[in-house]
Amino acid sequence: MMTLRTNKNGRLAFTLVELLVVIGIIALLISIILPSLAAAREQGNRTKCLSNLRNIATACIMYANENKGSYPKSATGTQSVLDCFYWHAGRNLDESTLAPYLGRPVNRELLICPSDNVQARKYTGSGGYRFSYSMNLRMSQFKIARILNPTEKVVFYEEDENTLDDCNSSLDRNASIDLLSIRHDKKRKLPDDESTGLTLNGGRYGNASFADGHVEYVERDWLHQPQRYDPTIR
Repeated sequence: MMTLRTNKNGRLAFTLVELLVVIGIIALLISIILPSLAAAREQGNRTKCLSNLRNIATACIMYANENKGSYPKSATGTQSVLDCFYWHAGRNLDESTLAPYLGRPVNRELLICPSDNVQARKYTGSGGYRFSYSMNLRMSQFKIARILNPTEKVVFYEEDENTLDDCNSSLDRNASIDLLSIRHDKKRKLPDDESTGLTLNGGRYGNASFADGHVEYVERDWLHQPQRYDPTIR
């Protein structure tokens, strides 16, 4: 129990030992609280990221309703007037195919996960893709009515920064795989790249949107199955 003592000037004061005890207790409390605050912040970022994907999913459905039931075109390294997002250097995002359904001027934050440092990209071609979400290439200009089991068919997802180079992604594990990002999963192990992503972190989770318009926090290994990315497979 700490007690106040009178110093030589007649003022009340703590002893040095008591002050050190207080500082130690404060440091201990901070070490306990900070991880909880970091986890809460990441949970908020994950929720915001899912909200972004929901907006994109809704925009895709609205586009399809006005374009003979077909999704927009994925945005590859080769520019096209049909691209869902105009991301190349010098292009105007507000002229993108999905821009009318996202609202003009397009809020760039809708296309960026709060936990994603888009300036630190591995791939920088065509000015570098500065957004967080990528389109399943098999859904590019595909008709919604032809999709089998739409509740489990991914359209857009948060792609891993190690593979993200444009808005056109292959989830095929037997090809040049574009991994689901698992940045929100605190159990993620490093290194996490094309060679280790499914063996080391196949059971970790990330955000994706599906053909019926819903969004979900899903397992990486589950998403990289043909039944999830190929619209012609039930």
